Amino acid sequence: MRAIHEAQGTRRASAGAAAAAVAFVAVLGACGPGGIGGSKAAPVTRLILRVQATDAPVTGTVDVTCESPITTAAHATVGASVLQRFETRATPGHDWIGSLDVAAGSTCTAVDRPAPPAILHAVSGGEPVIEDGHLAGVRTTVDGGATVTVGLVAGAAA
Repeated sequence: MRAIHEAQGTRRASAGAAAAAVAFVAVLGACGPGGIGGSKAAPVTRLILRVQATDAPVTGTVDVTCESPITTAAHATVGASVLQRFETRATPGHDWIGSLDVAAGSTCTAVDRPAPPAILHAVSGGEPVIEDGHLAGVRTTVDGGATVTVGLVAGAAA
């Protein structure tokens, strides 16, 4: 067999391919009984937004800002801030629900701007955010692998 490979000039390629196949099998064996299919992805960290209407349909805009924790490695400081805007419409008994994946440990702020004459009446799932003396939204921190739901309740001005 060696003579045939040498005559065709493919001995080196065949030996390299065989070594690569052995290395590949060895790597798969090192993955354990679960192999590659048994590996687990990092848990998802998610923020759920729920907009509720109290007495009439409410449309609005919800701006969500999520800031990840600042980390330092190899003399470099890294952080991230993400802004997403949602156009919402909720009716009594039919909430608007949105979801977004966030970095572990992010602090997220959801500011609701319901279309006038509606105003934001209440929030849940975190600390209230006050802007210009009025309730504007909610702020919360989402731990790694957690799912946190924040609620925004809007309706007619009292």
